[in-house]
Amino acid sequence: MKLKYLLLAPAFFLAACDQQSPAQATSATAKSPLIVALESMGSHFQQEPSNVMVNQKVTGESPTEAVVEIEESGLLDDSVFAQKTIFNLSIENERWTVTDKTTQVKCYPGRGHQDYGSDPCQ
Repeated sequence: MKLKYLLLAPAFFLAACDQQSPAQATSATAKSPLIVALESMGSHFQQEPSNVMVNQKVTGESPTEAVVEIEESGLLDDSVFAQKTIFNLSIENERWTVTDKTTQVKCYPGRGHQDYGSDPCQ
């Protein structure tokens, strides 16, 4: 009887080698829209620390689409008060993908518009 189990034990170990751990199995598909948006900000993002607000919107009616807004204020700029980057994302081939990216700025008083817009500050 013990010999039977000894012969089966290697088969269990070999079968387990083919299976991925939960972390490996979900890493490619479970990346959140937020993580994809942050990675899409590029290497220049937060090289100089500033205030950051992040907002992610995913609705129950459309769980395969998301909007992520990343707002930076307190920038080292004498005309731009704040900058907001808006990402529209959707799931394609089980991965979140950026479908549109828009950047808007808000200017200091006397330097242009005080609401977010695409026109540059002066």
